[in-house]
Amino acid sequence: MLACNATRGELLMSASDARQPQVMPRPACTPAAIRAVLAANADLAVLDSYDEDLDAAYEQAREHGDLRPLVETVRRWWFEADAWRDPADQQQYLTRVDDYRTHGPQLLADEPSAMSTEDMAASSRSPRTGTWLYWPGTRSSSGGRSAHDPLR
Repeated sequence: MLACNATRGELLMSASDARQPQVMPRPACTPAAIRAVLAANADLAVLDSYDEDLDAAYEQAREHGDLRPLVETVRRWWFEADAWRDPADQQQYLTRVDDYRTHGPQLLADEPSAMSTEDMAASSRSPRTGTWLYWPGTRSSSGGRSAHDPLR
């Protein structure tokens, strides 16, 4: 919102002008619907990239008389727009991706702890004989096929 300071004749901008991200419904798989979501919530670089990709796809479709490049571009960007429709969820996702890249995979608090390689190896051997155990349909310890193997 713009307001005029009567004493100095200056235009002032209030904080209500700041663009507030909004949670939007899932967009239709159309160029206009995708652009609306990206324009409302994504940063300018993402929007510019979409416009450039869409223009290139339109041009390619015109040149070759084939709509496939255009349809593929719209579908690819639909997933991006779907991710941007809730900015808080998008930020949470990007933070998780960054954490994964930085620290590798992490268990969530409600997940059981991962089994170590040694634990997996120990659980795959018979406690009595120490020989490898196999699930039906896999090779037996002697190298042959099990009786349950459909390829037998």
